[in-house]
Amino acid sequence: MLGGFQSSSLRLSQWKNGGSVTRNGVTRVVEPVISRQPARVDSLRYLSAHERVVLADGAHAGQSARKIAAGLGHAVSTVSRELERNRSDDGVYRPHAAQAMMRSRPPRPKARRLELDA
Repeated sequence: MLGGFQSSSLRLSQWKNGGSVTRNGVTRVVEPVISRQPARVDSLRYLSAHERVVLADGAHAGQSARKIAAGLGHAVSTVSRELERNRSDDGVYRPHAAQAMMRSRPPRPKARRLELDA
């Protein structure tokens, strides 16, 4: 502490990571600003970029699709399909290339039911 005040970096880390502040016997809880878990950005239906990296790490380590799927919380069929569909010519799964291929694919051509009924 300098001159009775905490350094600005200490205050910033308290706010960024959450914690509690006590003044005059009153404790106030500060929620963390930064999420500890990477969020699924697009949809629960598709694998996120982070999940693809975890999948690639598991495949590189020799884990089975069943074990990788259990760690990700997705179906085994999703993981095995992802590994087969997005392998490169040399047989290696590259997560960033797979994410780019997913973005470049056209959306599903199926018409929505409400559009058909109208």
